Amino acid sequence: MTTGPQSQSVTELLGTVLMHVSNMAKGEIALAKAELGEKLQETVRGLVLAVIGLVMVPALIALIFITVILGLMELGISPFWAALIVTCFVAAVIAVLLVMARGMLRWGGVSESRTARSLRRDAQTLKEIVRNDAAV
Repeated sequence: MTTGPQSQSVTELLGTVLMHVSNMAKGEIALAKAELGEKLQETVRGLVLAVIGLVMVPALIALIFITVILGLMELGISPFWAALIVTCFVAAVIAVLLVMARGMLRWGGVSESRTARSLRRDAQTLKEIVRNDAAV
């Protein structure tokens, strides 16, 4: 080891290294916090826009129905029959969607999946291997 004003002991060098590592870690943590803050603000803005859009959907649907009714009236159909036609069509679409949803959500009982059976077989195989190794 050389002697002189520039030479430092191992403990001083280690202390300096640890200080730099600590400062770097603090800087990285501060950067991560800043990035998370930006992402959070962006997420909140996106959620607000989505809520505004979802609130406007029922009004849009009502306007579409009114437009279809007015279009039927322009074809010479009376307002009552135009409204009834649109209402029946919408009711039929809703009924089909509900029947499809009920079929998808029907509780058919819990049956063992292929994955669960495979995992059970794998566990049994491992138990047998462990038993055989312990017996040897």
